[in-house]
Order: sequence, then C-alpha cells, then structure tokens
Amino acid sequence: MVGTTGQAPRRQDTITSPAPEPTLSEHVDRQWLDRLVDLQVLATHGDTAAALHLESWLAHDQEARELWNSIAQVCQQLRPDGGAA
Repeated sequence: MVGTTGQAPRRQDTITSPAPEPTLSEHVDRQWLDRLVDLQVLATHGDTAAALHLESWLAHDQEARELWNSIAQVCQQLRPDGGAA
C-alpha cells in the first residue's frame, strides 16, 4: 500500500469546543479575585505573611470567604483523587 508505514493508525483526540470561560458576577473585581488567589497560592507554599493576611481577610470579608469556599470546592472536584488527601 502506498503511504503505509506498517504502524497502526493513531487515535486522534479531538476537542469539539473549548471549555467555557468561567463567569464572575459583575460585582467581583478581577484584581480583587487575583489577589485572593495569589494570597492562597503563596500561603499554601509556606508564605507566613500571606497566610496571615489571607486569614484576616477571610475572617472579615464575608464575600471573599464565600467566593473562596466555592473556589476551593471546585478545586477539590478537579483533583485526580477527587480531593482525597
């Protein structure tokens, strides 16, 4: 056969459409959200000052606490082990 290499054809995975862009309510400022996530990442990786700042912020800002709880829940669901640590 012409063009045959003797190898089985590879399965090609196709993506039918990209994942939708997460939507934020209009009252959530992108910089505010970025700061929240940055502090969490820094705190997770041992930055004590970031951890203290985040803890204080979440203790005094109900909106930040609720949003962070929803983000943490989604992250748990996305982990390969289903969030079991």
